[in-house]
Amino acid sequence: MKVIYVGNYRDGTGWGNSCLTNIIALDSAGVDVVPRCIKFNDGQSPVPAKIDELEKKSGIGADVCVYHTLPPLYSYNGNLKNIGLYYIETLNFEDSLWQKYINMMDEAWVASDIAKTASFASGVKTPIKIAPCAIDYKIYDKFENDSRIDELEDTFNFCFIGEFTKRKNIQAMMQAFHTEFHPSEPVNLVIKTNIPGTHPQETFEIANKLNNDICNSLKIRKNYKQPLMLTGHVEQKQILSILSHCHAFVAASYGEGWCIPALEAMALGKPVIFNNGISLKEFAVGYPVSYNIQPCAGAVDTIDNLYTADSYWCQVNVSDLAKQMRNCYNDYLFNNEVYLEKCKDAKERAKQYDYKVVGETLKGLLNDS
Repeated sequence: MKVIYVGNYRDGTGWGNSCLTNIIALDSAGVDVVPRCIKFNDGQSPVPAKIDELEKKSGIGADVCVYHTLPPLYSYNGNLKNIGLYYIETLNFEDSLWQKYINMMDEAWVASDIAKTASFASGVKTPIKIAPCAIDYKIYDKFENDSRIDELEDTFNFCFIGEFTKRKNIQAMMQAFHTEFHPSEPVNLVIKTNIPGTHPQETFEIANKLNNDICNSLKIRKNYKQPLMLTGHVEQKQILSILSHCHAFVAASYGEGWCIPALEAMALGKPVIFNNGISLKEFAVGYPVSYNIQPCAGAVDTIDNLYTADSYWCQVNVSDLAKQMRNCYNDYLFNNEVYLEKCKDAKERAKQYDYKVVGETLKGLLNDS
């Protein structure tokens, strides 16, 4: 079976990276996969040499085309099996009209059961299969941190990695941290973020202003501990070093199609503090946080007909988020066996999403088609 795989795997975004890992996963499982790149931005993120090699292959004689892109960009080819792969962060998406394009496909792939339920609720009639995201587990399993980050020594460090968007709900994470932890406590909040198309310094200023506004609004003390924020380009080895210095990953998002940084943290043996209403609950190990279902609002940094108030997502309970951050810290200090068990379980769970494991899953989905 030959598979043409269309996606934005050179963009360096979360969506692009998931596309990249799926291609490599399929290849590792022995699938004859032929990647074809499209672009959503002007960036040119480096890719493994294997991708360059696979791109040189001909698509002639292909049996399947996987469109790992936005549904409005799907194109049906009557000579192939057409599969649309997409990610959903809300509990419904009728206003986007994505269902119209998904229903043109012979089959749809999503990463979680939550996305599958949201798709059916939005009028998708096409058969849907679960296609989880992948990581190269051996990179994390063999990683040895030989660097020192002075700011992260002798402290307990919470970490977040992701874009600076409304959907990621960085505000809730900052609010929970400043509410729960006094500046005198040896606890840090580490934030690695970016705004596509924005200079790192400008991104830092925007994120720093949000943090300062939150601190001023809390009115519980005059001084707060500032988060450690990184906004420039960071190589993968540096990301792994940062994650290895941290003790827990925090995901307060309103919604996630998946969350590769959380999975990477788990592969390094870090538990996750996560919104229990979103896709992370299907793979994350750590400390689930309660939530409320709310109409989407404020997500003006995306496509007009996505995240409208006619769609719903899961708003994390900030008080419970703060409580679970405290519980994680207390387990580390006073119930270390409990904390270490969660670390072990997180690492074992992440192993289930290695390239070869996910590759075999995707290969099975193709063979069942």
